[in-house]
Amino acid sequence: MKTIIRISFFLSLLPALWLASCKEQECVLTEEAASKVEGLSDKWQVSQVVQYDGVQPIPEKQWRDISTFGIGTTPMTITFSSSSTPYTYTIDAGSTINYLGSNSGTWSFDDETYPTTLILNDGNQTMELGLGGPTRPVDNKLKIQASRYCTVDGAPDVTSGYLYILDRQ
Repeated sequence: MKTIIRISFFLSLLPALWLASCKEQECVLTEEAASKVEGLSDKWQVSQVVQYDGVQPIPEKQWRDISTFGIGTTPMTITFSSSSTPYTYTIDAGSTINYLGSNSGTWSFDDETYPTTLILNDGNQTMELGLGGPTRPVDNKLKIQASRYCTVDGAPDVTSGYLYILDRQ
């Protein structure tokens, strides 16, 4: 009989313990989010070039590593500076095929807090490059994608493009 009373007592406590454990947890940030602008501001060197063929119907053949041909003997470097506004960039193309346009100009993000696009403006043209990952100060790889478009039925369609993978110097 004592065993039944003890079991009944502990079973009656379970709902109370369960309800007490459902306190709302407070979320505390330990540090402020890193600046994406500061993360991009540095010198970067091309380590890989991949070509994209948007017309190729076989998915396995849509991406080709053309680093041997695309980089050449002297890799391209890009220096992004955020020391003044507007932010500036300079490109030393070396022997790399430069599909990014002019060798200098200004740069910006589509959104400085959550960037998805890097915008380069050389004074004559604006080029929008897709970002393939975050641009925090701790990230040592930068992926930017330059796409070429063709208009199909009035809408832009990606026909080809280049993915540049750069290492922080």
